[in-house]
Amino acid sequence: MNARVRHFLAAALLLSSLCAAAQESKHTDAERLPALFKVITVVPERQEILGRSYSINRIGDGEGEWLPASVTYVGKNAKDHGTSMAITDLRLCKRPTERQICRDFVKAIDEPPAKLGTDITATRIEGAGYATVFLTRIAPASFEGTDASIAFLGSDSQDPPHGQLVLYLYARKGTTLIQLTMPVAECVFLQAPNESDEDYYRHHCLTKAIREKATANAANLTELFRIKR
Repeated sequence: MNARVRHFLAAALLLSSLCAAAQESKHTDAERLPALFKVITVVPERQEILGRSYSINRIGDGEGEWLPASVTYVGKNAKDHGTSMAITDLRLCKRPTERQICRDFVKAIDEPPAKLGTDITATRIEGAGYATVFLTRIAPASFEGTDASIAFLGSDSQDPPHGQLVLYLYARKGTTLIQLTMPVAECVFLQAPNESDEDYYRHHCLTKAIREKATANAANLTELFRIKR
């Protein structure tokens, strides 16, 4: 394992611990925040197997201070580690940065998919401290109960092109915006001299096995966070 890869893995572990601490400081008990989140009426059906937290971001909070307020559900089982459902609403996207994020989120659903290697960090409604690069669209992309959605494979990283491959699903239902995530695989390899980031993604991160795993996980992800009708 070369020095760059070791650096990436160490940074990833540090990022994980820092993000967890930051989220703990900003997440507030549901009982104390009923009014603000009353506009969010979309909830997952299987809440008994999910944990729930609320997040309000303010200027001065540091990483993630630009993100809109959101409700987050996570799988309680060990096998669901890193799997989440973040929900916000256009009516909660009030600050200029929040409005831009929410507009870009909707565009990511309604417009043609981004090109391989495109930085789409600014479209996320949750998650901070790392960049997300678009790799490829994953089919099927439907999320029952929503108006429109797109599923895609992204690479989350502090040291592109090395990264954690994550299955993303963006969806909208009325004014409600929904972001689902599920880890798929690590993509950490030695980048060849003169190899572009796009070629790195194409050769190492988009193998047949990874595509098949992401496609299979899409059904599991939408089932875990199935919307209550």
